[in-house]
Amino acid sequence: MNRSVWVTFVVGLALISGLSGSWTGAWLALSAAALVIYSAIAFRKPAQLLSAYRRLATTNAAPGEAVIVHLGIAWQGLRAPGWVVARDEVCPGLKAMDPPGRLFVASGSRQLALSYRLQGESRGYYAVGPTAVSCGDFFGAVRSVARRERIDYLTVTPRIAQTPRIRLPSNRPIGDVRSPNRAFEDPSRLAGVRDFQPGDGMRRIHWRASARTGRLASRVLEPSCSTEVNIILNLHQADYPPDAESLAREVDLACTTVASLAASLLGDKQAVGLQTNGLDARWAAEGIPPARRRPNRIRPDRNPAQLPDMLALLGRMAPNPADPLPDFLTAVHSHLPWSATLLLVTHGIDERAALALRELRRTGFSIAAIIIGTGDEAVHAESRAAALRLPMARVKDEDDLETLELSSPRRR
Repeated sequence: MNRSVWVTFVVGLALISGLSGSWTGAWLALSAAALVIYSAIAFRKPAQLLSAYRRLATTNAAPGEAVIVHLGIAWQGLRAPGWVVARDEVCPGLKAMDPPGRLFVASGSRQLALSYRLQGESRGYYAVGPTAVSCGDFFGAVRSVARRERIDYLTVTPRIAQTPRIRLPSNRPIGDVRSPNRAFEDPSRLAGVRDFQPGDGMRRIHWRASARTGRLASRVLEPSCSTEVNIILNLHQADYPPDAESLAREVDLACTTVASLAASLLGDKQAVGLQTNGLDARWAAEGIPPARRRPNRIRPDRNPAQLPDMLALLGRMAPNPADPLPDFLTAVHSHLPWSATLLLVTHGIDERAALALRELRRTGFSIAAIIIGTGDEAVHAESRAAALRLPMARVKDEDDLETLELSSPRRR
């Protein structure tokens, strides 16, 4: 019942008791009137005295991972309401595994709490909230509704697929990674022993093997290099399919590819960084103006602790209609050391981007490319990367990540 129904009931009961001369009816009408007046005074706008707070167990979650949400309601008035209903709004893309709301019956406590679980199946940046609260007295004479506008956000990170160890080009001699370049021989890596040849230096002679065989023997050293991998994720919208469904699919595949490569390289103790020209969904959610937006950049580091930061950034990424790939590559060029290795992950490469890549390679950068998805854009990107003689791989779907291998086009 609401207040108008109670008023109608009291007036009707008073008329009936007056016409019939019943003292019992008059007493009931007076009691009901007193109840309505008391409720109206004691519980005037009770929902305004309710405060809601929310806490997520984590703000980053893998696809399919359950995240516990704690929702609390605090009563700030003198008299507690008879009942309280609190319910969180859950945006599409998140699945509530438990009811995100509950009916509370008044008790002596001023703090009410509930917990429920959320699950995200696909990569994205999702809002949790606001909270709708309503309350009233036991008799239904008073009912008040309000919204608490606080919104929290949950980032669902990309999936991480198992990838084989990939060998990236590098201009940095002597390191932790085996190199195909014989000029980068590492004195600390002994690959074997061979007979002494004219021109071998004294430091190359393996004296123990020479003493054992009775003739001079030389050490065979394994070449090695050090890699600082800067993953360049191109999310310029014009380089992807125009229809929304294909666009979302290829962008998700690109983010999954980058996440898998970063996890694999960090597992091999390689320094890995990430730069992308995508749009951060947090900018729009928090109302950050363009002048205050920082570049989407994570500096190279071999510490595995930075993998969660990369996954969170990838989870928030969306296609960007601005900042085309050639301009982005020019900006990247200005703050990277000449010996850095660039791993470009993209769906398309236009002619201007091919010229920018050629210039980067001419100035000393080692570059490899991974072409994402299917369609004409990917085919043209693959041919342009081959023309530049870049180490290259094609990822048409997530299954290709399990057999990912960079192949260098043959020189003509």
